[in-house]
Amino acid sequence: MFRLFVQRILNKKNPFKGDNLHLHHMLSNKLKLYQVLIIYFLIITISSYFAFNDLFSKIEITLFLIGIYFFLILFFKKKLVNF
Repeated sequence: MFRLFVQRILNKKNPFKGDNLHLHHMLSNKLKLYQVLIIYFLIITISSYFAFNDLFSKIEITLFLIGIYFFLILFFKKKLVNF
């Protein structure tokens, strides 16, 4: 949400007006529903595993999730995927 808020301001659009630039919209435009759900499930499962087993600190898990988020945004925004 924060990414979209900043992006809308930079594009001189109303930051409170909705659009289809959220991650789930980008994924659902390129993938089937079950593939989108698998991606979300894997992100939640992996981060939960790390958190509950104290394998990484909260900061490291947060950075990991932010990295995955931006990777997915760039990957699907650049239209590199043709499923």
